[in-house]
Amino acid sequence: GINPLPIQRPIPVWIGGSAEVALRRAAVLGDGFFPQKPLEGGWAPTLSRMRAWREAAGKSWRGFGIEARLNAAGGPEQWRKSFEEWRSLGATHISVNTMGAGLHGVDEHLRLLREVREAVG
Repeated sequence: GINPLPIQRPIPVWIGGSAEVALRRAAVLGDGFFPQKPLEGGWAPTLSRMRAWREAAGKSWRGFGIEARLNAAGGPEQWRKSFEEWRSLGATHISVNTMGAGLHGVDEHLRLLREVREAVG
């Protein structure tokens, strides 16, 4: 159970995955998607297939969330490139992964998150 209960109703369900069956499940049943690995051909054709599955199920692609992940172990140029790529693909949210960046302690992770935010605007 969830306590306290979320205020938003219905509670949105977001699904992650990389296998075709998981991506189809996200498109047909989910309210949003956590991209992990695209199908053959990259993200643009993968999202196009997901859109088709969703629309075939009678659901609108409009309002379907996509939360991409930006790897903060790169630098400002890579952050901006990744951010703009996901923006052009229609991502509605982006999370920043600071794991693997060789950081020590919460303050270093927070500093890097601030740097990423400043770089991508």
